[in-house]
Amino acid sequence: MMALTIKDALNFGGLKKCRLIAGKKGLSNIILHANSMEIPDIEPWLTKGELLITTGYALNSASLNLIDLINIIHRTEASGIAIKTRFIGPFSVEAIELADKLGVPLIEMPDDLPFVEVLTPLVKAIIDEHHSRLEFSQTIHNKFIDLELSGGGFNAISSVMCTLLKAANAILNANFEIEAIEYPKTNYTNKLESFCTNLSNSSTLLNFKEKPIIFYEDIETNTLYRVRKMSNKNETYGYLILQEDPDSKNEMSDIIIDQASTAIALEFSKQHALNEQMKLIGNHFFLDIITGNIKSEEEAKLRAFNLKWPSPPLRLVIFDVDQFDKIIKNKDEYYIQNIKEFILNTIELKFKKVTENFTVIPKSDSFTCLIPSTCIENTLLYCIEEIQDKLNLKLSINFTVGISSIFYSYTALIEANKEAREAIKISRLTGGNSKTVFIENNRLEQALLQVADNEYLQNYIQNTMGVLEKHDKENDSELLETLNQLILCMGVKTQAAQNLFLHRNTLMYRIKKIEQLTGYNLSDKNHLLSLAIAMKFYPFVKNK
Repeated sequence: MMALTIKDALNFGGLKKCRLIAGKKGLSNIILHANSMEIPDIEPWLTKGELLITTGYALNSASLNLIDLINIIHRTEASGIAIKTRFIGPFSVEAIELADKLGVPLIEMPDDLPFVEVLTPLVKAIIDEHHSRLEFSQTIHNKFIDLELSGGGFNAISSVMCTLLKAANAILNANFEIEAIEYPKTNYTNKLESFCTNLSNSSTLLNFKEKPIIFYEDIETNTLYRVRKMSNKNETYGYLILQEDPDSKNEMSDIIIDQASTAIALEFSKQHALNEQMKLIGNHFFLDIITGNIKSEEEAKLRAFNLKWPSPPLRLVIFDVDQFDKIIKNKDEYYIQNIKEFILNTIELKFKKVTENFTVIPKSDSFTCLIPSTCIENTLLYCIEEIQDKLNLKLSINFTVGISSIFYSYTALIEANKEAREAIKISRLTGGNSKTVFIENNRLEQALLQVADNEYLQNYIQNTMGVLEKHDKENDSELLETLNQLILCMGVKTQAAQNLFLHRNTLMYRIKKIEQLTGYNLSDKNHLLSLAIAMKFYPFVKNK
């Protein structure tokens, strides 16, 4: 099956009796239609790929001559002109030169040649070619649909494409990760794989995201690639990448690529729907566990296995978006959903570099991750830092991250979730430098959370730290920070003064003021210890 060209048409039917006068560069022009018209205002009636057959009678009009007609054929991307010279006489040198320059085939027809001898076989050939194309397209369509129905997946689609096109191809997901790749057995190179691997760092990445199809030449390997985006509405599912051979490009290959692209898009859509369903089921399962609806570890194991959750021992890592309400204020649902998808995608991509065995459970403004206990603390911290940096750069979003201790059963998720949430609360209450808190490194703070509601404790804190904070606010002083530094320096006044960049006399004045307001003697180690305990409790009590 090949498209009908001017060169083909000159070898059968009435056109065999005709002579090409000029425009040899256009012999490969494809003929999609053939028509006969004799009107001066012909341009609106011409279409791309149309072969115009005419007596030239209209060219006697003052408004149209052969030079004009050649220019019109070129502008409308028609295939060429087959014309009799009875009414216009021999072709002028100017017309021949223009047709050669523009690549417009100029064909001279014998005056006694009936149009029907030209049009009938030509139209039949066009119809036959269209029919062959449709048949071929349907055959290829059925082949790829059969693959989808039989659950062949990306590997099967890639393999069939490789067999039909005899060219290397790769299917990538939206994150430019390879889902399937196939090479002709007789022509294996790793150029395509290297190209795909480096694609996410390529300067052409934005072009891939914004255009449905681009052709990209890799100068280093002297290889041409066709990159086709798979998308639905505003969502990109993935990419098809083909190693192009310009010499073998034809309509058949375009049809194969079109049909394969449909199958790939269907597969991505199917996977997307399945992933969304699995996320929903995973969310329900997680809620069932942390609300105590699942008592049996055996039931939990079975459901976790079906969801492909990692096996214990595990840690729970919760990313909680800071001030999420402000971020989404006055934003529509589509924008909010896109933000959540980007966060989820970023977390999953970064964790994949640490371990393949993990699960992320998105819920509202937090993202709960189950990760193997084998992931060491420093590696985990580095991964979280990378996630935070990327999201802050792209979306100006910050997180507080709470990490549970290691747990050894799925039903222990209740306690692990509580620990991770308490770690987040500790970070926000204490306002420490780190936004990531391992609960096992903050057991004292965890204990303080549990007793912060005690009435006697609250009165004690209010009569010490509360009094100092009130004085600081009313007098623009820094008594709380002065006391904090004195506690950190174990009562050593010279060191506290250095840390506060104060003259010793100024420090002594502040100490006397603190003693007056609290009734405690800061030179007494026991009194200092009492205030140190109050200082430790203060963040947990003052927010009650």
